[in-house]
Amino acid sequence: MKNILKRVIPAALIALVLTVSFVFNAPLSAARAAEGAMPALAPETVTTGAQPAAEEEAKTTYSILNNYVYRLSEKFTRSPDTFEAWVKMPVGSMGGTLLSNFYIENKMFPGTAQWSVDAVGRIKIYWDNGSLTYTFDNQSIGDGQWHHVALVRDPSADTFTLYIDGEVEDSIVSRQSSLYAAAFPMSIGVDYQTFYTEKEPFEGYIRQVTVYNGGISQERVRQDMLTNEITDDYNGQIMGNWYLGDEWTERTVHDSTDNDIDAVLHTTMKYVGDATTDFDYDYSFVEIPDIQCTVRYKYSNFVQQMNWLADNADDLNVKWATFLGDLSDVGTNEQLYRQASIGMSLLDGRVNYNFVPGNHDYDSNGKGDRTQNYFDRWFPYDKFSKTEGFGGTYEEGSMANSYYFYNACGVDYLIIDLEYNPRMSVIRWAGRLCEAYPKHRVIIATHHYVEADGSISTAMWGTATWKQLAKVTEPQKLFDNLIKLYPNIFMVFSGHISQDDIVMRTDVGVHGNTIYSFLMDTQTAIYDNGIGEDIMCIIKVSEKNKQMCLYYYSPVHDGVYNLQNQFVIPFPEGCAV
Repeated sequence: MKNILKRVIPAALIALVLTVSFVFNAPLSAARAAEGAMPALAPETVTTGAQPAAEEEAKTTYSILNNYVYRLSEKFTRSPDTFEAWVKMPVGSMGGTLLSNFYIENKMFPGTAQWSVDAVGRIKIYWDNGSLTYTFDNQSIGDGQWHHVALVRDPSADTFTLYIDGEVEDSIVSRQSSLYAAAFPMSIGVDYQTFYTEKEPFEGYIRQVTVYNGGISQERVRQDMLTNEITDDYNGQIMGNWYLGDEWTERTVHDSTDNDIDAVLHTTMKYVGDATTDFDYDYSFVEIPDIQCTVRYKYSNFVQQMNWLADNADDLNVKWATFLGDLSDVGTNEQLYRQASIGMSLLDGRVNYNFVPGNHDYDSNGKGDRTQNYFDRWFPYDKFSKTEGFGGTYEEGSMANSYYFYNACGVDYLIIDLEYNPRMSVIRWAGRLCEAYPKHRVIIATHHYVEADGSISTAMWGTATWKQLAKVTEPQKLFDNLIKLYPNIFMVFSGHISQDDIVMRTDVGVHGNTIYSFLMDTQTAIYDNGIGEDIMCIIKVSEKNKQMCLYYYSPVHDGVYNLQNQFVIPFPEGCAV
């Protein structure tokens, strides 16, 4: 048995670079399988700055004020101690995040840190998942002028010292010794996106960002103020330097040090143009994230989404669509199941579709046993067992675990839909299906699998009663007992964890097969405008070029949600044959 290779690659980090690069400690063939992915670049949707001289090419400018930010292409192996930035905060600005890998929804990740400015221009720090939160007593920088900010942590002295324009403004003593590796890459100008208003970008401008491990001297702070392209390693302490410019014009800003971590242009809570229209593909399929909030709060948008999919299925050559669970927002609210069922039925006879139950699709909302009276009533076996492609179910009379056969341009697919936190008996049943159809590409859909940081979850959500009565397993057991074992398993899709952007990881199974796994759950995107966006992931497949183009699309907004959510990945030539 080969070693199992696990490589976490959030999809947001592979967009807008020249190639998708996988760093493998594994067979060379696995690394080569990932080469050559050309991400799609969205059309410009922002205003340009001042007109250049006639002989110069006009450049588009990107502004934080127009929801553009940068995200680093890699996470650090440890949390930075020292942070520097050139910052301009307009008068009247509410401030915001300067640099962060802070995951606001779930404060469970060690190593998360945030450097920000409050509404009155004071510097704030959130260190190591909240082990220290402090607002410094500094003169306001909210005067519309450029200021150099340096917050230096000296681990040996247990101090944090704030410099503004090279002068000491404040210092605190705090015994903060832990330096865990952060769970997420740093973002410049915004918190790591999930939901709620904390992801609003900084109301201002950031010209340069520099980070170090350990403390630096006041002399070094002043030297950095005068240097755009910092290239020395400062005794091995410098972790990166990015000169972004007074106006942001570059999609990718390269690290001027030898650490080679790029700052890649992203958007936050923004719909942009679709640059995937020229992707040459043979067919497509669609993954629809948790619809619970759209059905509950924006039902007309959900109906429009289903009508759009039905109307455009032929043009896109859509072979099937999969709903990733939480069809209802409340397990005891029958009306929500009714609305979901009526909306989804707009696809009947026009688009093949299948679905998995989420934790909200149980009568107990994941707090008791696996009883699903409303789910069974509104998504009945009698109806779906007669639909095109239907193969069977784990238990006759229940659609909680089902499988479908689809053919796309001569390629046979087996879609296996699994219940939320599936029982071991269900996992073994799915394994027997993989064995019975060795020449099919197998796609697994289940509600809970990939976490926001790209890891496979080891959590069993729900109460102790749920765990006992429902005989649940954590997603890691799904990987260990199914997904890594069968060479024809091709992709895994899941929802459950609210996340604005597509999160992708790549694994290599015991037979050397590449497995792409995704988290897709936009149920709370653009939270402050109401919850429930009509976003779906359209996946176009080119068999000739062995590439897949993925993008988040909203019919209501007629755009792609966030620049980073349109990209291309390769798949192996010999996949599941």
